[in-house]
Amino acid sequence: MPATCVFCAIIRGDEKAVIILETDRLIAFLDHRPVFRGHTLLVPKLHVRLLSDLPADRVPDFFHAAQRLERAVEDGLGADGSMILINNVVSQSVPHLHLHVIPRNFKDGLRFWLGPRHPYDAAAPAEAYADRIRAALPPDEVPGLSPPTESDTTDPLTPSAPRFRACFWLGGGLGASVIHRIDHEARIHHNHPGAVALEAARAAAHNGGYRGTQASSVFTPLPGHAGEVPMPADPNRFARDLFAPLPARYDLLAEVLSFGQNGRWRSAMVDRVLPTDGVILDVASGTAGVALQLAGRGETAASTADAGHRGAADGAASAADGRQRGARVIGVDLTEEMLRQGYRQVTAAGRGDQVRLVVGRAEQLPFPDACFDALTFTYLLRYVRDPQATLAELARVLRPGGTMASLEFCVPAGALWHPAWWAYTRLALPAGGFLLGGREWFRVGRFLGPNISAHYRRYPVSWTVEAWQKAGLTDVGARVMSLGGGLVMWGTRAGA
Repeated sequence: MPATCVFCAIIRGDEKAVIILETDRLIAFLDHRPVFRGHTLLVPKLHVRLLSDLPADRVPDFFHAAQRLERAVEDGLGADGSMILINNVVSQSVPHLHLHVIPRNFKDGLRFWLGPRHPYDAAAPAEAYADRIRAALPPDEVPGLSPPTESDTTDPLTPSAPRFRACFWLGGGLGASVIHRIDHEARIHHNHPGAVALEAARAAAHNGGYRGTQASSVFTPLPGHAGEVPMPADPNRFARDLFAPLPARYDLLAEVLSFGQNGRWRSAMVDRVLPTDGVILDVASGTAGVALQLAGRGETAASTADAGHRGAADGAASAADGRQRGARVIGVDLTEEMLRQGYRQVTAAGRGDQVRLVVGRAEQLPFPDACFDALTFTYLLRYVRDPQATLAELARVLRPGGTMASLEFCVPAGALWHPAWWAYTRLALPAGGFLLGGREWFRVGRFLGPNISAHYRRYPVSWTVEAWQKAGLTDVGARVMSLGGGLVMWGTRAGA
């Protein structure tokens, strides 16, 4: 290492730097004069000046690290995008190969000379930015996020562990049964007095075997980005922490803050689900709003008419008969607090005979293959590590010929609607969340916009359609709603 190279001095430990990532072959640290705060440099430990000088066997590691840093800088800082560049000789301030990862945002004021600079200071400390980027680094496996393997997790709901093989419609009904996890085995207890299978996977869902560290869910707010939370390396843990405080006012505020569009999108998704009866799985069920809507579709208009022409007792019996012909629904969600609110709503609606709720993970469903007639999921794919693998798991439990339908947020396009959406999700949504729901909803509001943008940069709608097809769905359709704010998709499980 040349004695006069400042990057070599950082590698040796002779010069201080805020380190983001270090391996035996490379090091990444914050630029001390950042174009924008969070500006990161990736440097090979072997002293070479030009990219063409880097030995061929070191190139894959170098660019794999660049991919990880690009994701971490964008997701960790909630940036709209990034600039990736390498200077060879000209404008190379240090004659040691280095790659810049610079966070970018729309209308950030960057000029062609890469200025003005935004240095760190006491109000904007470098370590706060470094913490956010480190926390958002994807696993060092392969380019792209992949699910945990047997070697790196003890979670009993991962693919390496035995599945819970149980369905709930026992003895002709949807079934009053609860699965308890005992020494990693699934045992079915019939006629349990509890109406909800919340204990089904509580131990597993809260087991400490989730990948990543506890610190992944805790972030130091950045100056100018207070409370804006990126998606960490452990999406399951993060989703539980994010939604656990929300159930009491979730349905009301979801409608208010979406100007009523959430209900409209949800109805459009439910309308795509066939059949209207049978057994349906609702994943990311939350407070059971979709599950209740699915359960209510199969009631016949005739039963309501009969109630008007017969006596009260006969009319009630007719309505009950009609309800029995409706769908039976199992709702699955990570967050027990949301499901408990859902149970209260199911009970209030008088649909305890049709709807059961279970704590579980979409990535590892506790059901046999091909045991559901239809399947829905809502606002799910942004909260899983590997959307493609999750879609394959959802398709696994759907019978051939069954319908899968989904609802997700989307990003509007166009010169008018995209800036309007951006302003709403970055400014009005957090403010409205705080005024109507307090700090917990402010946190959600600050998280949603950047997270939605980051998701569609990585997984655009065209990718999602192809991912459904790869998972075994045919006749895949997509409908963008509300000027691009919502996305409803549907498809049919192949093999009928």
